[in-house]
Amino acid sequence: MTASEIVSQVKDLPAVSETTRKMVVQLNQPELHRSELVKTLRCDNVLTAKLLRVCNSADCALREPVVSVDQALLLLGNDAVFRIVCTIGFGDSIGFGAPGYAAEANGLWNHSVSNLRQSRRLEIA
Repeated sequence: MTASEIVSQVKDLPAVSETTRKMVVQLNQPELHRSELVKTLRCDNVLTAKLLRVCNSADCALREPVVSVDQALLLLGNDAVFRIVCTIGFGDSIGFGAPGYAAEANGLWNHSVSNLRQSRRLEIA
């Protein structure tokens, strides 16, 4: 299947929230203070709730539950928050069912995020 055939099968691509877009931009600015990230994240209740759910999941294995956005950002760090925001914010946008990609969806997503992270490092350096 060619790239143009895949693009032609995509009928509707959901919009990415303004908060997700703004968080990605902010997380690319190393001098930005955490309070600005907290302020932005608090504007999106769904993204905030999902981030807190991830923080309190068994995967993070924290001793105490995370109850605030500020605490979540401090404990996770910018790199982890970047990955989580991208996964939550862009996850639905790339989850379309194109033939030939169903089994490879996670691999394609991981590859895309890895490339994005690598390009971020190159821009900063």
